[in-house]
Amino acid sequence: MFVELRVHGVSGTPPVDMLDRPLVKQVAGDVDGRFFRPVDSAGNEVRAVDGHIVEGYHWGPLTSGTWRQALWLALIPFGLVNAAYFMLPAGKGAAARVVARAALRVLALALTALVVLSLAQAAVDLFAWQWTGAAPRSGDPRWWLAGAFAVVVVALLVIRFIGGPRRSVPDSAALPDAAEVTGLAGGEFYRGDGDVPGLRHLHLAAGLTVLSFLAGALAREHGGAGWPYWAALVLLPWTVVHTALVGDPAGTRGWLRAFFVTRLPGAVLAVAVALLVAAVATMLAVPEFPAARRGVLPGIADLGRWTSGLALAALLVLVVAAAVLALRTGKPEPPKPFRPFLGGMAGPVVAALGLFLGVGFTAALAYGVLRLLRPPGAPDAMALPVSHLRIAYGAGVAVGVGLLLALVLAGWMWLSTKKFRRLARASADTRQLPEEKLAGVARAWWLARLKFSVHWIAITVAGTGTVLTAAAVVESWDDLGTTVCRPGGTPLSDCRDLPGIDAVTVGTVALLLLGVFLVYLGRRAVGDSAVRRGACVVWDVIAFWPAAVHPLMPPPYSPKVIDDLRRRVEWHVAGPARFVVLAGHSQGSLIAAAALTRLAPGYRQRVALLTFGSQLQVAYARAFPAYVNHPFLCWLHNDVLHHQWVSLYRETDPVGGPVLSWDRTDEGGFRSCRLGADGVLTDDETDPVTGIRRCGTEWRLLDPWPADGESAPRLAMRRHSFYSLEPAWDQALAELTAPYPRGNPAAVRHTGKSPP
Repeated sequence: MFVELRVHGVSGTPPVDMLDRPLVKQVAGDVDGRFFRPVDSAGNEVRAVDGHIVEGYHWGPLTSGTWRQALWLALIPFGLVNAAYFMLPAGKGAAARVVARAALRVLALALTALVVLSLAQAAVDLFAWQWTGAAPRSGDPRWWLAGAFAVVVVALLVIRFIGGPRRSVPDSAALPDAAEVTGLAGGEFYRGDGDVPGLRHLHLAAGLTVLSFLAGALAREHGGAGWPYWAALVLLPWTVVHTALVGDPAGTRGWLRAFFVTRLPGAVLAVAVALLVAAVATMLAVPEFPAARRGVLPGIADLGRWTSGLALAALLVLVVAAAVLALRTGKPEPPKPFRPFLGGMAGPVVAALGLFLGVGFTAALAYGVLRLLRPPGAPDAMALPVSHLRIAYGAGVAVGVGLLLALVLAGWMWLSTKKFRRLARASADTRQLPEEKLAGVARAWWLARLKFSVHWIAITVAGTGTVLTAAAVVESWDDLGTTVCRPGGTPLSDCRDLPGIDAVTVGTVALLLLGVFLVYLGRRAVGDSAVRRGACVVWDVIAFWPAAVHPLMPPPYSPKVIDDLRRRVEWHVAGPARFVVLAGHSQGSLIAAAALTRLAPGYRQRVALLTFGSQLQVAYARAFPAYVNHPFLCWLHNDVLHHQWVSLYRETDPVGGPVLSWDRTDEGGFRSCRLGADGVLTDDETDPVTGIRRCGTEWRLLDPWPADGESAPRLAMRRHSFYSLEPAWDQALAELTAPYPRGNPAAVRHTGKSPP
């Protein structure tokens, strides 16, 4: 008897779907990480036809279980900047890594400041300052302002606590052989970064100091005391420097450094709280505010310029540090499919995407509030700083770039149609793939292979955003406090609102639609679990990585799921089952691989791995080279699993792909290189009936599965879903467990399948 232990992928697949049974029961685990088995109507466990146990590990509640987790959607920019740290190359150079971490932490702080600034712009500037100054509401705005500042503080605290408490997981000792090939086994990855509490205090301090600066600038502008303004102007740079100098958590800590990292940030936060109270009190003590037509809130334009410049400078430093790490990455180079994206520069690209996404979110909020509050027929009654016109201009250009990319991709697909029809036909004859389905399969192949070029799309978007942002910051240095773009700007940032449909108009509409979509998605996610799971898909990927550079993000689920899975495997192997087949789908394959890094050597002989729809090669080995890489997969295949690993993939899968093979020929004699075979091209085996192509222990399945429509139904393409509905599933289990007894053949038939 053996145990087939399934681990689902993203979107919090329900247990009944994961096991493909209408009735299941929880047999182990807790409320967040649960182990289920299928049962019949009487509650009796249902096993497979050969008697083996089918069990599923459901970790969905950790990322998509409650309505609060749907609100994590707003924190995606924070998560992208944090994930960028784990995408840095694994090259030698402690100094370059410390500099890269410092640059990312400063970029993360700038992003937090931009978010607080946008909230202040919506609540304090547009509502409490400008809207209350429009007739017939003209009057003293001081109490409106005090209430708006309080609203922003509450919003900042909601961001701080939205992720919930940190999950405490006992740290099992990292195994030395695993630590040599992957960072997944490292203590920092598993335990998390000890600097995060201090960083959290510094981010809160920076957010509160942004508000202190605005309140102080308002008081100073209208005859009040000016010292809160200058105090905030000192405290803001201090939070930046302090964040950058927190340093490398792997280093030893003397009492001075421990004080600087753990104690002093709390004191800085206390000073920021006191300063905000004093600044608001000073603002309330101003003798008189203008009654009407007040214009843009003082200080907002300056902060926007400084914060954007700081973010760009941090991004530039990150690029240099990442390039140094990439150049110092050890030789020899792995096979081409395992080499890092963009030569190891994926981290800066993802960090830039997070920054620009955050800017887009905040600009959408500002535009939405402006359009909601501005009186009809009075376009000049309320205004935004010219920086927002430049953001709208950049969004309009981004829409144009997106349309251009879409046209390029459409043309590429049209030109590739003939080639992919030929490749699809070479994979199966007319009996296995009828002629009427050939065109659809060929298009699915092309779309699925687009994932191998997605990094070029990302760098195009990030590069365009970087150039536009840099041009806007440089050219708006003198006019950021105004509300009208001056003529004479370059084509990169000439954001004058011209008659007709221009880039500013297109960008404004795009940002408004983005804001409306986010509100709609959040509202739907609160009451609809299916929408909530879909909205939280991105967190299933991002929240695997612990907080390292941005502390205001949900706690990672990886330590818990890795430990849950490791302990469950060891419990099964030590018990009557004696053998376990870990079956990981998509993101579940990464979780299974990470759990195996912490499995004691005494248990390894009795574990096999079945991955399907996996991204271990096509995404993780290329995007996270210090954690998933060619040496790690070789070690897992040879030393841990002793070649007991089968990988299933489909050419039509737009997300997953091959793991154990590469350089596969598509026509003629099928050949491929395989993991552990020293890059030698080897002949593949093709089943004449099912069309399964075996590249060693990697199997390519035909999609749709061959059927004549009479003895078996002809089905639609399954792409990334329902792998275990294929007959190949049982064949793979039989091959992985061939050396071991199969249990009781008279057991109840179980047709449980993999999650969609």
